[in-house]
Parts: sequence; C-alpha cells; structure tokens
Amino acid sequence: MTPPQPEPITAVVFDLGGVLVQWRAEVILARAFDDPAARAAVRASLFDSQDWVELDRGTLSEAEALDRTAARTGQPMTALTRLMGIVRESLEALPDTVALLADLHQRGVPLYCLSNMHHRSIAFLRGRYPFLAWFRGMVISAEVNMVKPEPGIYRHLLTQYHLEGQRTVFIDDYPANCRGAEAVGLRSLCFTTAADCRRQLEAMLAA
Repeated sequence: MTPPQPEPITAVVFDLGGVLVQWRAEVILARAFDDPAARAAVRASLFDSQDWVELDRGTLSEAEALDRTAARTGQPMTALTRLMGIVRESLEALPDTVALLADLHQRGVPLYCLSNMHHRSIAFLRGRYPFLAWFRGMVISAEVNMVKPEPGIYRHLLTQYHLEGQRTVFIDDYPANCRGAEAVGLRSLCFTTAADCRRQLEAMLAA
C-alpha cells in the first residue's frame, strides 16, 4: 500500500533569533563584561532565568527584569542597561538566510514570522530591517503574551492567518520549538545552517 503523500507546502514561517538575525548570548556577554564570573552570574540571573521568559512573554518590563538582575548579581544598573543595548545591536541579519527569504519572497511564497522577542527588541528590528515587510503576518511573543513552545502561540498563528498546519512549515533553531509546532499539527524544519535549510525547504516545496 502506497503511503499517503504529504500535503504541498503553501506557507513558510520563520523564527528570528538564530535564524534570520544573530543570537549568541556568550558573545553579547563578553562584549558587556570583562570578568568571566560577572558574565556567568548575569547569564544565570537574566538570560537563563524565568525573567527572560517573561520578558519574551511581555508580562515583565525590561526595567523590572534589570532591577531583579541587579539585586541578584550586584551589578550596577548602568552595566545592565548597557548590556540590553548590546543585545539589540547584536541582532545582526544573517545574510545567507536573508538571501533565502528574499528568494522565497520573489517567488511569491507566502511568508510569516513567529518569534519569541521582547517589545524593545522587535521595535528595534522593525526599524532596522526592511526585509521584515516581506512577511504577510508576524506573531511576536511579547505582543500576544504567549511564548514558544507553548501550544497556544502556534494555534494563534494558524488562526490569525488562516493557515493549514500540514501545509505550513515552521523554521526554528531550537528543537523544542520545532517539536511544539509539530504537536499542534504544523510541519517543522530545525535550522542549523542556511544552506541546509535551503536544501530541506526546497525539497518540501517541490513535494
């Protein structure tokens, strides 16, 4: 018996950090703090904490998160404020993935974005990168008060933009986020490099 063929892909959804723009916490921390102990403390108290999740969710302000981090680490607020500026400045476009996005846009492939991102960071990116206008729709965690890999944010994407899960492929660099998408019926592609992403995606689009 011939196995059922997958549905043709009619929409492609991109994550931002780690896929279309750079996200390397260790590089950011090294730019902000000379002392390795300070870098480790701030990473544990901010980047790897529940506060960072709530920043992404939009339920905690940046000022509140930095106040808590200062209390936990003893770092001065000036240093932590500078760190957040470095976070935004470090979100540099990844040229090879942007080139893939451009190719898809030129071919008329419907493009969407689903990303965990703070309010100030997404505002910064919207003012910096014209390629975000190629998306027919964007779901940003802080704007909907949900984060990946929670099921609700993927369902919101499908409902908001009238997408069919099995005809939609979601591209993300975190395997847990890819699994979260698959759990609610989307197809996923776990990003490693732009070249590998292009190869896999072209095969899916051609199926």
